[in-house]
Amino acid sequence: EGSHGHTGTVPPGGQASAAAATSGDVVFNTSTPIWETVGHTAPRADREDWKKFLAALPSVEERERDGAMDARILRGWEVLEANLQLPKRVVRFLVSSTFTDTNEERNLFLGDVMPALQLLGRKLKLEVFMAEMRWGIRKEAGDQHLTAEICMRELARCLRESVGISYVFIAAQKYGFRPFPRLIPEKLFTELLEKMADKDRTLLEEWFKLDENALPGDDAGEEKKWEGPREFYGTAPGASGRFYVLQSQSKLKEGEDWWPLFERMQVSLRGAALTCFPYETSEEGLRDPANKHFAQRFVISVTEEEFKRGLLWVSPQRQKEQTLV
Repeated sequence: EGSHGHTGTVPPGGQASAAAATSGDVVFNTSTPIWETVGHTAPRADREDWKKFLAALPSVEERERDGAMDARILRGWEVLEANLQLPKRVVRFLVSSTFTDTNEERNLFLGDVMPALQLLGRKLKLEVFMAEMRWGIRKEAGDQHLTAEICMRELARCLRESVGISYVFIAAQKYGFRPFPRLIPEKLFTELLEKMADKDRTLLEEWFKLDENALPGDDAGEEKKWEGPREFYGTAPGASGRFYVLQSQSKLKEGEDWWPLFERMQVSLRGAALTCFPYETSEEGLRDPANKHFAQRFVISVTEEEFKRGLLWVSPQRQKEQTLV
């Protein structure tokens, strides 16, 4: 299990009740406020010490409009994007953890901490958003195996937009759900098939189809800044730029169950990756920040992938200033 639930973003002013930590599903409990479960009689935003803290903060002055600049823009004389858009004042962060063993912590963060942070944000003229991955993914996206990719896109958005904290990690007892990638680079897929038994190879060829329309990107020599290293992303220089794509669950025959097929493919792909890339998929290799090989994606959990993208592979300055573990 792990970060493969639903996704959503808590907007400014949004609050949530307490939830029972009995499963990956969120079951709201309206009888006991979440702050009372940790010994408080009032929500954080209403506590006197928090109110005093906010009152003591200096006000942030809004920048006055530049009338001359406005006039130039209206006349079409000013077209520089830097002048047309003000810098965003947004703090957007992803909370990363396995789900079923951090349900109470996530609910406390959402129902007690976030309203207080949003009050602080208003004081500082900031919008504060928490990306909560337990809600919002549509069934259609799940059927197309897009859940993990949606999580990573939301993390990339936090890294790209946030002027403050962008990644929060909560460690607990579980490691997390370990799906195999929906997209596998053409050459690597062929190498993996060669290491499989005939029946497993036939199953993979049935469910993965080559997208022959894709072409290598124009930025083949550049790193995708917010999406992770190119090698990990499957678009390293020298790659064909084409991927084998996992087909939608709509392909299932009537009465056929997806999960037994998933487990067979998961075991086959992982075993082949361990054989073809022994160091990159070893425990030592997985703990090596310099290892960014695509093959590790057959071994690691969604939660660890978030950890690598949100913490290990960002700059030392961002690690110190914009992450919380």
